[in-house]
Amino acid sequence: MLNRKKSMMVLALMFAVALMAWAVPVTVDFVDGTVQVQASSGWVALDFGDVFDSSRTIRLAARSIVELSAQNGTKVVLSTAGNYIVDSLLQARPVSNVITNLTDKLEQMANQATGSQESTVAGVRASAAVEEEGQIWAGPAQDAQHAMNEGLLAMDAEDPASAWNHFNLAQEYFIEAGDPIGQASAAYHAAQAGLAMGSPARALFALRSGDPENAGEFRATYTLMLATLNARYGDPAAAKALLTRALAAAWFSNADQTTDARALLTTLP
Repeated sequence: MLNRKKSMMVLALMFAVALMAWAVPVTVDFVDGTVQVQASSGWVALDFGDVFDSSRTIRLAARSIVELSAQNGTKVVLSTAGNYIVDSLLQARPVSNVITNLTDKLEQMANQATGSQESTVAGVRASAAVEEEGQIWAGPAQDAQHAMNEGLLAMDAEDPASAWNHFNLAQEYFIEAGDPIGQASAAYHAAQAGLAMGSPARALFALRSGDPENAGEFRATYTLMLATLNARYGDPAAAKALLTRALAAAWFSNADQTTDARALLTTLP
């Protein structure tokens, strides 16, 4: 009888361990570049909304980004080329207090950028956006300004997902117009919208599209945001190079930003 009880306890324990190790479905929330999952037929490209088992292996090509989420709310962001077993990525990993605190600060700032505010781009109030009806567009520069205004209106309406789309569209128009300063501003605003959505991958994608040196009044925050996300999600070497460059060129406009940049730099290998 006693042996039977012990056997039952062992079986129950084994069952519990098996449940803990049971793979879970994960969803692709964001992907850019070449990201694939291993299947029985070979490697299959991942796209937005795809769902697959966490026991699978994924691989990223250079300059690719993917954001995955599990049913329990766990989020994984990858931006470094390589092969990864998703189950291992879902386990909690230690993150330095400096990076955690900076990430929290940036997310709080992004959330504060939503809501009823009088947003401006290049001196133009968002509420004064050019009306489409009857308007003859003069070219990509005007399209970019209109997309920026629409993005700011969406942020004011607490719709960061729509804002993210508008700001990234503005980036494309600024590139077409040959305006790197406008593009950097659009990238910065898109990153804020991405963080307000709870999507670090979208923020990182936007920031990598521009150059913080061209971001004008947003240059210091742009730099800290990009360096922090690179440090946290797979490219500490790029974060270190950017911070070294920014500190040498005195990009940071106040003592707090300089302190944050130096603190972050000390955590990087």
